[in-house]
Amino acid sequence: NMQGRIENEIKTNKKIEEKIKDMPEYIKEYMASISGKSHTTREAYINVLIPCLKTLTGDEEIPIEKVQKIKTVQLQKHMNDMKYRIVDGKQVKLSSNTLATRWSILSSFYKFLTAYGYIEKDLFTNYIERPQIKNNNEVVALNEKEIKMLIENVKAKAKGNLRYRDISIIMLALTTGLRKTAITEINVEDIDFENGSIKTTNKGEKTWNVYPGETTMNMLDLWYGKRWSMMGGLEDISKSSTGAFFINNKRERLIPNSVDHILSKYTDIFDKRITPHKLRATCATNLYNKTKDIMLVAETLGHSDIKVTKRYTKIDEEIKRTAGNIMNDLL
Repeated sequence: NMQGRIENEIKTNKKIEEKIKDMPEYIKEYMASISGKSHTTREAYINVLIPCLKTLTGDEEIPIEKVQKIKTVQLQKHMNDMKYRIVDGKQVKLSSNTLATRWSILSSFYKFLTAYGYIEKDLFTNYIERPQIKNNNEVVALNEKEIKMLIENVKAKAKGNLRYRDISIIMLALTTGLRKTAITEINVEDIDFENGSIKTTNKGEKTWNVYPGETTMNMLDLWYGKRWSMMGGLEDISKSSTGAFFINNKRERLIPNSVDHILSKYTDIFDKRITPHKLRATCATNLYNKTKDIMLVAETLGHSDIKVTKRYTKIDEEIKRTAGNIMNDLL
């Protein structure tokens, strides 16, 4: 799905340009300095940085003169304040991973300010401690019963042509662990219905095939028929407005955030917030529990580092008890 990835990258870059077009020159220089990062990372950086600077300077225009006057104590207070945010009217605490990411964004920005001579000394990186990422394996994932509840809720609530799209997206995320961006980047030609495979690309632009299984592929086929009708019955995708497999009512490619909105419509039955990444965690956790094959999980998720996969491989208490009994017999 490289073509879908290129299309998404062009759209994201346009959004970034739109966000910074009226910003001061130093913001544009900073974004140019991180041009080597992926388009999704660059968008995440600017989405965090601009609100931070507006808060720290108290000025919507964020002039460089006010940025230069920000003190370390203000930066530390801002990092403390960022620990919480409002979600659905409730105050929730951000994860250590999220805070560490925000620290990295501000650190990157302050290194830029120092390197480009806007400030004499980096008042952030060397003075404010990076939040420790807790490696406690507290992965939020759905169990088998909850997976069935979710699918039944989608089937009950979804309506019209798009019901097949919504069910397909959720089933695809659960069976393959694909990220929401990768799902939206799938093109029609990436799907091989005969072989039961989908060609996909991860964040590092590594391409490989995923195999969702017969039930999911059948649902994808049903959606393909509805999509064909929505596109006006155009068989030649080169004549249609987009080659995207997952489209909206305007016949345009879904953007990654649309997957969040789609999922939120069907997960109000749970007392925990379910995001697309939690569906990825659900795939990883349940696949490992069924197979105990960490290499299979890593390959399915497209992980290049097995350490990343290990967070989904929490060993249950009964297995640990068995290990203790085995060792006890040796005594």
